[in-house]
Amino acid sequence: MPDLSRKYSGIAVCIALVMLAVVFGVWGDVIFNPRSISILDYNNLEYEYGTTGNTISWTITGTRVEGEKTYEIMLNDNAVDNGSWSEGETISFNVDGLSLGTHVYTIRATAGDTITSGYTVRVTVIPIIPKIEISTSGYLQYEEGSIGNNISWTIIGIEVDSGSYQITRNGSNIDSGGWVNGSPVEISVDGLDIGSYNYTLSATSGTVDPQEASIDVSVIPSSERIEISSASTFGYEINSTGNFISWTINGINLVNGFYQITFNGSTIDSAGWSDGETVITNVDGLPLGSYTYTLEATGGTADPQEKSIVVTVMTEEEYSNYTPPDNNDDDGDYNNGVAGYPPIFLITIGIIVTVFYFRRYKKKSIF
Repeated sequence: MPDLSRKYSGIAVCIALVMLAVVFGVWGDVIFNPRSISILDYNNLEYEYGTTGNTISWTITGTRVEGEKTYEIMLNDNAVDNGSWSEGETISFNVDGLSLGTHVYTIRATAGDTITSGYTVRVTVIPIIPKIEISTSGYLQYEEGSIGNNISWTIIGIEVDSGSYQITRNGSNIDSGGWVNGSPVEISVDGLDIGSYNYTLSATSGTVDPQEASIDVSVIPSSERIEISSASTFGYEINSTGNFISWTINGINLVNGFYQITFNGSTIDSAGWSDGETVITNVDGLPLGSYTYTLEATGGTADPQEKSIVVTVMTEEEYSNYTPPDNNDDDGDYNNGVAGYPPIFLITIGIIVTVFYFRRYKKKSIF
């Protein structure tokens, strides 16, 4: 007869292996990966007394956890914060305003009936260290020959009120002096040749570590440009004569060019201009109302520039109540004279009248 015991024993072994596989499939993860909570990425912290923006943090992860997820933060065993957490979340906590010394923060996390032990961070607050901080006005670029170009540094002393500074340009000392906490140190950088320059300020005070900060200055070739100055308005009484308006044209790196004058949009005059020239036009004979005269100047590679003057013609009554505006141009660079006349025109008229009067007086005295 066949050996049935051997046959059935083999079947039994197979059944047992299947059952073991099922058991381990269901419970293996439980046995080898039990529920747990881990807290990672936490480090001790040290900061200076009175500073702000100091935080500590923990990252919480869980394995097969269920239920409500909460955490609690304690300072020296006293609860100071609590909340909920999610998988992989970083919990941050601000620790500003502590007194000098070491302070112990502990976090505990739970998920259902799973609880972690405490994870501790030590925060140490140390006395303020005297030091110097410097801020700058930043990179500067200007055109060769222009003026009014300045750079500055502001020196802030932490537990330090004053000290001394030295400024170098491309490594060579050009200035030195004393600084006061919070006051800017400013220097002019006008007059440089085309090129790049590095200005560095070094600040010291007693035994405090010296600090320095640099500003780069770039001088580029001057570009051609045009500036026009004039009054912006002018008024006169109807039927009066001798009413003039004027513009002065200045060329920057430019000695001449071309201009045209338009009256309410129509060209009435055009010619060439030279640097510093005053262009004068007569505005007599207009009817009552307001009119716009515009001078546009061009030259070389400069961008065209224009300047308008609004001329208002008034009745006798209106003009009697009229207060002429300040005839200084709106740039403050040119005076248009009295009632719209340029100064040179008024001076010339004054000289002619004086000579004429003097000659008539001499003739009368002969007879």
